[in-house]
Amino acid sequence: MTPGAFRDVITEPALRHLIWSAEAYAKHPKNGLTSNGFLPVIVRPPNQRKVLLDRIEFEKWLTSRQVKQIPLTQ
Repeated sequence: MTPGAFRDVITEPALRHLIWSAEAYAKHPKNGLTSNGFLPVIVRPPNQRKVLLDRIEFEKWLTSRQVKQIPLTQ
């Protein structure tokens, strides 16, 4: 997935932050803190520096983070 694919939803710096936070939490979990749930989205090919994102897992992650809208009652 390219950063431009979801440009209207999330920025490239925000993606970098999500990746960094997910990997930092996986390496050093702390009591009382929860993961951002982004780790399944990250794909790192062996022997390369590049980071790929699994599009299906990213869309699952996005839908799991959506705020449920409550209908207004009159």
